[in-house]
Amino acid sequence: MKIMKRLKYGKLIGISLALLTLLSAAACTGGQSQMNQSQTGLQTSLVELEPENPTGENSENSEPAETESSKPEESSEKEFRFFSVNPQAPLTEESKTPEAQLQLFCDNYTEIRRDFAYHGYGDNPDGDIMFYHLAVVDFNRNGRLDFLVASYAGSGLCSSLEVYEVDESYTGIVKLGVDGEYDFVSSADFYPSEQFTCYEKDGKYYYFVEDVWSGGYDNKGIGHYAYSFGEEVEGILMGEFFLSPESPSDMNLVHVYLFDSKDNIVPTEEAFNTMLDSFWIGFKEQPPVEVKWLNFPEKEFCEEAVRESYSGYNENGTQAPERLDYTYFKEFYGDETQFVVEDKKRDQP
Repeated sequence: MKIMKRLKYGKLIGISLALLTLLSAAACTGGQSQMNQSQTGLQTSLVELEPENPTGENSENSEPAETESSKPEESSEKEFRFFSVNPQAPLTEESKTPEAQLQLFCDNYTEIRRDFAYHGYGDNPDGDIMFYHLAVVDFNRNGRLDFLVASYAGSGLCSSLEVYEVDESYTGIVKLGVDGEYDFVSSADFYPSEQFTCYEKDGKYYYFVEDVWSGGYDNKGIGHYAYSFGEEVEGILMGEFFLSPESPSDMNLVHVYLFDSKDNIVPTEEAFNTMLDSFWIGFKEQPPVEVKWLNFPEKEFCEEAVRESYSGYNENGTQAPERLDYTYFKEFYGDETQFVVEDKKRDQP
């Protein structure tokens, strides 16, 4: 089990040990992967994907793919997870249809759920899905559907993202790394966002995603990220801000600290917004993208859920989301709160 503490980019949210036992008690906890053999009788396999045969030799003479039990203990630079009930199925034009791809995800439901679901709570051997959500998209625009599995829970507003995609053979589902990680990856808040600003550069698509977080009354903030989708998913920090009240007894005055991606102070709100806008110079803005999130379904409702989510995916949306600023937290601190943007860090003279 991994605990998410928002260590990236200097953010740290402490979690008391008492909260670790119950995910519903607002703890920020992660899912533990359990890649057990399917109990459904399906011939589900977990293999490490190999590059194409560079010699062009007959595949019949090549070594068989390594399984989880046979591969060596040393881990490769990149970790690939492949789920398929029938990895030898022939590729047909019908295999490429959205309906067939949606069905492929549901065919591999049990093993995918075991891969991401939280296994420290409840008695379901396939893992608890209480705080998980699902959206079907094609964020890298390659025609192979992406299945986003996200969580958003806890007093720290902790969020995670795991991405599954139909593989190039259209016979299985492959798990993509997010920032080089594969298990309960701390991410910006893909859920519950249903509109994303989208940009394109050099054939790769980027999505503007914000990350609202909280470490108590004296430590709140929002990070602004550009997430690219390709063979992997990568989040690029554009800038962020922190809020800190004057004191526990005086929360009507809140200090605002604006930072760039290298932790340098940005002295004014105008300069901060200009910095965020300038990140996209050289990119081509696309229409806003709309997605439809659903609670991650139980297996018997999988087919209905993936169809419903995919029906809400729209690459030509009309409503772009508004960028969040520090007044987002006014509801927490109160309408009378005065926000003061500081031009230096609190510990600087």
